[in-house]
Amino acid sequence: VPDLSQHPLPALLRADVPVTINTDDPGIFGNSLPGEIEICRKIIKLCDQEIQRCLKHAATAAFPLVS
Repeated sequence: VPDLSQHPLPALLRADVPVTINTDDPGIFGNSLPGEIEICRKIIKLCDQEIQRCLKHAATAAFPLVS
């Protein structure tokens, strides 16, 4: 996307696509999961409930038999 404020993540969540928040390679890119969550909160404008949904999607994808 040309600008993170135009990221399709909110639209995907509204369409019930099970999206997650991730880092690419923290060692190379210098990013972190808390940092990516802050970007989602401050720039992409996700609310806490939407961020929690993304985290739940990640847990379900990582541990499909647990959820």
